Amino acid sequence: MRWNRANRTPRSDPTEIHVWRIPLDAGADLDRVVAALSDEEVRRADRFRFPLHRRRWMTARAALRTILAAYLGESPGGLAFDHGPGGKPFLAAPDGAPDLRFNLAHSGDLALCAVALQREVGVDVERLRRDAPLVELARRWFSAGEVEALLALPSDRRSAAFFACWTRKEAVVKAEGATVPAALKRFAVPLDPLAGETIARGPERAWTLATLDVGPGYAAALAYEGPAEMRRFRWTA
Repeated sequence: MRWNRANRTPRSDPTEIHVWRIPLDAGADLDRVVAALSDEEVRRADRFRFPLHRRRWMTARAALRTILAAYLGESPGGLAFDHGPGGKPFLAAPDGAPDLRFNLAHSGDLALCAVALQREVGVDVERLRRDAPLVELARRWFSAGEVEALLALPSDRRSAAFFACWTRKEAVVKAEGATVPAALKRFAVPLDPLAGETIARGPERAWTLATLDVGPGYAAALAYEGPAEMRRFRWTA
């Protein structure tokens, strides 16, 4: 899967979904990162125990602001956000501004940002972890059919299947703006890591699901109101 370099002023298109791949350890200028954040975001960053986690979180938030500001022709620091009932963030834009919607996910040294015009999106990325208690987690959060399918796989294929399933379910729940733990068991998605674009019915409605190849060691998925063309970009500080 190819990730293209974007123009400085990307254009939103109601027929497209844009996904941005954001490296969090690419040596971004920390002063520039902090300058893009709100005071509240800086306070949240200060609560991280480890400097690495703090820097990665700040870089992801600064990238989100930079990306959205480029579409809107605004200053990154001037963007304001609010949250829906399930906690999903949205732009608190003035009347007449483009109906730009987005979703952000990050894990390890990688973040993804999905952007769409006039349609909801959800994205998730997870770093593959060999020490994760896969069966225990699946029994807690997956549907009965998903657990059965996971247990039917050879043990050496379970990790890839688990994280493919997990990221797809998270992407759907995030697209709907639902509370994640309460919603995950209420619907099912494919476990095949190589599954192509498909339709999944979430707790509230149906979504188009796409698998994202973001590089070795990660699983990622996108959920969106379809149909739409997906375009992939690389973010650089």
